[in-house]
Amino acid sequence: MQAPSLIEKHIGALFIARMTEMHDRIRRRMDDLRLTQREVAKATGLSTQRLGNYVQGTRKPDIETLPKIARALSVTTDWLLGVSETGPVDISPVVQRLLELDGLTLDRAGAIASAVQEALRILTALPDEGDAVMRSRLAAQAAWQARGGSRLS
Repeated sequence: MQAPSLIEKHIGALFIARMTEMHDRIRRRMDDLRLTQREVAKATGLSTQRLGNYVQGTRKPDIETLPKIARALSVTTDWLLGVSETGPVDISPVVQRLLELDGLTLDRAGAIASAVQEALRILTALPDEGDAVMRSRLAAQAAWQARGGSRLS
């Protein structure tokens, strides 16, 4: 077997360096979304122990698990791997500005924007095979609250 070239060594070192920061990105995103390991594990179909290994950096997710984690955290696999620095996007400022332009007060627009962002966080934390009725109900609740209605029962 031929020894690896200098380029292959550098690419390998870069890949290892990127992988070591993956657990930091997973942890940081979970903190941003205020998700527990149990919630992310449930959304991905992983055990909490297995997810804990990825969060702590003691193990690396395989090619089938990585997209599940990315989906649960509403990020791309490229961002988790450190290949892309374009991370998750907070839509609250955009929604707030649109609502302000529509004539709502700054406080009311901010409250609605926060509610929409929270609804999106909850919806994206649900597993893909999750209950469609629950997803529909959460979406309807967020829309109703955004329009100024009271809580649906």
